[in-house]
Amino acid sequence: MSRGGRQSGYALLLMLVILLSGSVALSAPLLPLHRGTRTAESVLGSQVLQSARQSLLVYTTLYPYLYGPRGAGPGHLPCPDIDGSESPDPPCGNASPAAGQLPRHVSLPGHRYAFVPDVSSSYRYIADSDLINNPVNRRVTDETLEGLAQRSPYLAWVESEASVLPQSRVPLSASAMIPGLRKLVAAWLLTRIHREFGTSCVTSMNAYGPLQAGELSWLVLIADEVSDASGSSDASPGCAEQADIDLLLRSRQIEGVPALSHWFIRNRWHERIRLSNLDLPLTADDVIFQ
Repeated sequence: MSRGGRQSGYALLLMLVILLSGSVALSAPLLPLHRGTRTAESVLGSQVLQSARQSLLVYTTLYPYLYGPRGAGPGHLPCPDIDGSESPDPPCGNASPAAGQLPRHVSLPGHRYAFVPDVSSSYRYIADSDLINNPVNRRVTDETLEGLAQRSPYLAWVESEASVLPQSRVPLSASAMIPGLRKLVAAWLLTRIHREFGTSCVTSMNAYGPLQAGELSWLVLIADEVSDASGSSDASPGCAEQADIDLLLRSRQIEGVPALSHWFIRNRWHERIRLSNLDLPLTADDVIFQ
């Protein structure tokens, strides 16, 4: 199988794992605001609310695959719909929290990502502004989410506004978001580290010089070409003897964009991670979130 085929297959497997693990995490009950006898309509409405919650959770986890390496990165949520357009209405991150209707979808290149399949009802959506990347540059990691959780148990929620339903809401908490984010970041990182081996001069981790598992020098393993001020490329990064981290971030690229512009670096995920060892092949257990 080609390297491209392996990477595509790995990405599909990753998405499946996240979706399946999310299905278990998303079995949290609705939080009733009013008591009442459930009718068939209320049961259906509850299912729609849970589906909307799951769609938000998958969206925030797979954000890098939806918006690319220059996007905000995993952990970010969409703006509410405040004008009835059925889409997010940015900017919204200045209000605390951001509130409005849950968008039915977001438009992406070539397709739409749907949050609510039910077109007959509207759902109120409230989200912590610190998780919304508009205005831009809202830094989000698992550490950020843990800090926000100390301020409020729920970072976002969706609630029914249909008159036929006993009003209910489904919450999105930090504890629900963090496992998926860590799995996504770890899997992405391992894919980047493993991509070079067997394709160039690299035959072992020793080719990178004095790497230390717990230090940031492993960043050399996820970077693309080195560019000087004139834009020319240096020798293969796989043959580098030693990594200068500051120089690396200024002169390297990750997934074809400047390292300093990549979601992994901008959100400081590299400062959250250490590797427990450098023996190949690395597994998710070797990626430690500090």
